[in-house]
Amino acid sequence: MTAPIVPTVHGNGTSREALMEQRGDALRAIRATLEALTQMAPNARDYPDGGYSEAVTQHVARVAAIKDVGLSIEAERQAIFDSRREARS
Repeated sequence: MTAPIVPTVHGNGTSREALMEQRGDALRAIRATLEALTQMAPNARDYPDGGYSEAVTQHVARVAAIKDVGLSIEAERQAIFDSRREARS
């Protein structure tokens, strides 16, 4: 994962609190998405004519992609939070 591009908090921009809240909302949605993906994990009995291993591979890739998005947003959120401490220093 590459380092996130973090917005600069300043007087004419979106507030730090709003930026943090937006990312928090996105992270909650990602957690819900991961839960939904867990519920739809492939089951071998649903592939009696083959394709189960390919379905598992596809499912694992989907889960990994969503997790990567979550990690990126979390890193961005942390960087926004950390910029508050840097501004106080």
